[in-house]
Amino acid sequence: MKKPVVYYVDDEDSVLDIARHRISQKEFDLRIFSSPLNALANLPDDRPCLIFSDQRMDEMDGLTFLKIANQFDPEIKLFVITAYKEDWDKILATKYLSGLMAKDQSTHLKIRQALEKLAVSKTVYDTDRQNFLLIFKAKFSAAYKGTKSLKDLVGPTIHRNSKHGISGLMLYNEDLFLQIIEGESHDLLNLYQEIIENDGTKKTKLLWFVQMDDKLFPDLTMLTSEMHPEVFNQCSALLSSKKRDVRLLVKSLGWVVRRAEEQNSQN
Repeated sequence: MKKPVVYYVDDEDSVLDIARHRISQKEFDLRIFSSPLNALANLPDDRPCLIFSDQRMDEMDGLTFLKIANQFDPEIKLFVITAYKEDWDKILATKYLSGLMAKDQSTHLKIRQALEKLAVSKTVYDTDRQNFLLIFKAKFSAAYKGTKSLKDLVGPTIHRNSKHGISGLMLYNEDLFLQIIEGESHDLLNLYQEIIENDGTKKTKLLWFVQMDDKLFPDLTMLTSEMHPEVFNQCSALLSSKKRDVRLLVKSLGWVVRRAEEQNSQN
């Protein structure tokens, strides 16, 4: 039987070395990452049942990392580890977390105790890939905008999307853009990681990462549409809201963009 997977994420090598020697549970497959982005890239295939993450990491803070993990699978138990008491109020106000651990000499003992407790009700997760919708907003970097066109940015994306069965929309205005992409969770997270690391974009912010029964735009490898600033801001505000049905909103938005692009091509 496959062992349930547990993640331990911290960008300090010395901490990870200690974790490798002091945290051992025969009931679990412990996987250690020094990069939260690498952990996210492996998330769809590994399907961890529990994640321990340091809060203060250079690449991405622990709460941001765990928020994406929670959006991928709300059933994953999530723990934040921090040595700074000034982080506690923000962490304790986060509802999707399972717990907070102080980063000290007893941290690894607390982790072993948490694993022992979980072993009583452990679950083996299905590793089948599922279809997801991922929405984010970002800015084109000044350097990229000054040397390359939108076609240069989108061209490689269209080729990759077609190869991996990813479809979606890109809405943009001047140096801002919204991207709505759908496909298998593993492929979407890999693409999102590449976008975050790309020097052509900055201030990337994840808005949605939700499971979908069916694709909304199965025929669109990447439809781009330039929008008036006011319309773009309204779309951004709507897609940022957690009080709306994002599936219905995106489907309606896609219909409007298609019609607008059809009219432009006829003129």
